[in-house]
Amino acid sequence: MNADVVHDRVTADPRASREGRFPDLIDTVLEVHVPLAWTGADAFLAQMPDWFCLDRTEDQEHALYVAAERTPCASS
Repeated sequence: MNADVVHDRVTADPRASREGRFPDLIDTVLEVHVPLAWTGADAFLAQMPDWFCLDRTEDQEHALYVAAERTPCASS
């Protein structure tokens, strides 16, 4: 059941808290996502290559690269 619905239902009845039917107010599932940050451009540039070091062609006999160019549609 939606947490907001449960909360609204039990808070509508003031006895809910006294009787222990009031839901926990701590969300143990929520994660706080903090964006990456660097002290400067040098620190960013030092860390960035690690993100792209995966060799996607490892253990492949051949690698196929496809390039395409899209021609814009002519307006009439």
